[in-house]
Amino acid sequence: MTPSMPSNAQDYYNRGRNYHREANYDRAISDYTQAIELKPDYADAYAWRALAYFEKKDYLRALANWTIIIGLFPNQAYGYVGRAVAHYGVEDYDRAIEDYTVAIELRPDYADAYRNRGAAYLMKEDYDRAIADLTRTIELMPDYVLAYELRGKAYRKKGELNSAEADLSKAEQLQKKGQ
Repeated sequence: MTPSMPSNAQDYYNRGRNYHREANYDRAISDYTQAIELKPDYADAYAWRALAYFEKKDYLRALANWTIIIGLFPNQAYGYVGRAVAHYGVEDYDRAIEDYTVAIELRPDYADAYRNRGAAYLMKEDYDRAIADLTRTIELMPDYVLAYELRGKAYRKKGELNSAEADLSKAEQLQKKGQ
């Protein structure tokens, strides 16, 4: 049950999270905003507000929130990944790649950052870099179905059909195994 009258930043944040779970993004955003007004350095409230904006496909507001998080915590990779996802949402693949690169520099084992950067390279038709990032993703997470699927697409676009088939078969095999 959500509290009817939040009395502090944590209460607003918690109620916002409940609204978020219910996909009531406008109310969630309102409560996250109240939490931030009471506690201006509340990184989690900014992050969840950014995610709510992203769910509403309001990528520019999501970008703004991730940029604030990066300002508060410039050495945390998740802020850069969040902002990169928002850049990807507006099809600004170059900026997405820049932010994923920073995230990877901060956290070299961040498989999702490699996978997402690989996807951005794929969108830019830079297949060699896409394949390199997706290969690194698979090295970090050998059962990552989406990485095999994306790498298979990159190989197919390059005309390397045997490699494409091998990756797409592996993805299918992993998917069946995970069911």
